[in-house]
Amino acid sequence: MSNIPLISTLICLPVISCFFVLISQKNKIQNAKLTALCGSIVAIIVSVAMLCTFDFSKNTVQLLEEHLWIFKYGIKYKVGIDKYSIFFILMTTVICSLTMLWILQKNIHKTKHFFSCILLFESFAIGAFVAYDLFLLLFFMEAATIPLFIMMHLSGKYHHKEAASFLLIYGMIGCLLTIISMLIIHNTSGTSDIIELYQKGHVYSKTCFWVILAGIGVKIPLFSLHHWLPKVHVDSPTALSVLLASIALKFSSIMMIKVAYHLFFDYLIEYANLLSCLCLAGAIIACVNIFFQKDLKRIFVYFSILHMNLYIIILLSGGGIKKFVFSVLYHSFIMAILFFVTDIIKTIFKTREIDELKEVNSHFIVVKRLALLSVLTLIGVPVSWGFITEILSVYSANCLSTGYALVVVAVILTSSSYIFFLYQSIFSNWTTNTIHSIDMFHASRASKNIVLYTLFGVIFSVGIFAGIFF
Repeated sequence: MSNIPLISTLICLPVISCFFVLISQKNKIQNAKLTALCGSIVAIIVSVAMLCTFDFSKNTVQLLEEHLWIFKYGIKYKVGIDKYSIFFILMTTVICSLTMLWILQKNIHKTKHFFSCILLFESFAIGAFVAYDLFLLLFFMEAATIPLFIMMHLSGKYHHKEAASFLLIYGMIGCLLTIISMLIIHNTSGTSDIIELYQKGHVYSKTCFWVILAGIGVKIPLFSLHHWLPKVHVDSPTALSVLLASIALKFSSIMMIKVAYHLFFDYLIEYANLLSCLCLAGAIIACVNIFFQKDLKRIFVYFSILHMNLYIIILLSGGGIKKFVFSVLYHSFIMAILFFVTDIIKTIFKTREIDELKEVNSHFIVVKRLALLSVLTLIGVPVSWGFITEILSVYSANCLSTGYALVVVAVILTSSSYIFFLYQSIFSNWTTNTIHSIDMFHASRASKNIVLYTLFGVIFSVGIFAGIFF
């Protein structure tokens, strides 16, 4: 068993499933969908097995696999799991499976290709979280953008193709900045092996630090680098928005941990106040933007930006990687919930416009309850995962400055109050007539309930048993 390359096997599982989906018969689309879903579920089982066998008492990279990839430059195919990446892997397999389950009964243009793209994205995402060579990490990160780009074009809608252009352009900008910094590191140290770089402890230039930070900042996104994200999310299909927000944006988190935090720790401490100010500015601007949005999905996108900027402060304050990872994983699950519930609302009422939704007088009580539960998890109701992350954000900001903590509290309270007020203004006219209380929409179908209540279950379970993680 010890000779089996488990990590490479896990990376290849979605690709193998993708092959079987593509060769399936055109007139048996449902079989292709089920094949894709089963392949992703097998990946969950393997990732859970890896989690159960992982030795958390050792602060080392485990299940390490290493082979020379590009001989001339010493670039390696080097993968392994640590006590943080194992949770990103599990999150990736779960979110991808739930996304497939969500769209299982939808009629999607070129369905086989759409599901194949999700599987390829899952494979590349897992690779990014386990990579321990700088260029291998960059390869998997950028390769994961390709299936997302194709998924947008498969929709066949003009605004989706326009959003694909934004994703590609800003992705290339982030890639260019990242590869420049990686080339500097490689030329300076003579290796791109991340573990070897840790052991050498070489101090790189400030220029390299700011370049790599800018590349990461595009993908977080940090203040002034965030303009592409609302456009891409709002004009994307729900499945793509979930994959982008819940998984693809977490590549920046793994870059922060593996590269910025470990290789440039001294610079992070030196400029912690400056970077925290940028993050606070990003959170404030995102909070202000929330008030001026007319599209429900766009509001949730700005919540995503707000939260990610606050979570970077946790890392900058010296709160440690564990608290940072704990927070960004919550971001993955809450964004999936928000986009799925938004999809339900859009499907029923054919709109996401706030003003139009306020005019609705509906009997869809199931949707109203789902919306309430989503809002409560978003604003961090006690015993939820979000409640713990808000405490961590305020505490971490306070470690830097009391003023920072007050700003974080103000941002959290303001944004939470507004979204709850918005919920009341949209759903206050909805009646509770039991005769019409059964939804006509497929939100009542088993697949939708499994997806949403699995996500809710994770968020409240982690909130209740948060002590296990610390």
